[in-house]
Amino acid sequence: VLAEHAVLETVCGDARDASLAGDGDATRADATFEDSPDASGDFLSEAAHPFLVKFLGSAQDARHVRFVLEYVPGGELFSHLRRLGRFSEPVARFYAAEVVLALEYLHDRQIAFRDLKPENVLLDARGHVKLTDFGFAKALPTRLDDDSETGTASSDTSRARNTPELERTYTLCGTPEYLAPETVTGEGHGLEVDWWALG
Repeated sequence: VLAEHAVLETVCGDARDASLAGDGDATRADATFEDSPDASGDFLSEAAHPFLVKFLGSAQDARHVRFVLEYVPGGELFSHLRRLGRFSEPVARFYAAEVVLALEYLHDRQIAFRDLKPENVLLDARGHVKLTDFGFAKALPTRLDDDSETGTASSDTSRARNTPELERTYTLCGTPEYLAPETVTGEGHGLEVDWWALG
């Protein structure tokens, strides 16, 4: 099973392909797969969208946590962009539309991706996108300090869209070239940082 899927190993916050780990403990008996993975795996195990990489399972031992993800053979969007120099407008629209659909799926579930960049957009065998690397993704709870009895927030934008206002997060994370200004300044940010990174 491991040979058929990409395996991501996380060691003290350092993510790398498990085949590069060198200690060969990916198949040790004490590294057991679990049905209910921790933190970042919880969301991925429940996510069912064609433009998000599928989470297949996880394993943990005393030193390592490993995620088994769907194999996505098309490589990074970044590699294709670098090879071609730039995409034609119809190709750029196609990829952007699929990324928008993936972000809408996440945002409908109050999840900010927070690390959108061409390196985190993979292409499947048919050329469709798959967002990957949910290491900075964060579920944003609904704000409790609103003025309505229905739980919707007081902001005009939230009321117009009939959506609750979400808590802000203040963590400085992501890739510097794609960070929204409010992330850098520490003002607090929400789902909108994903739209900034998309462009």
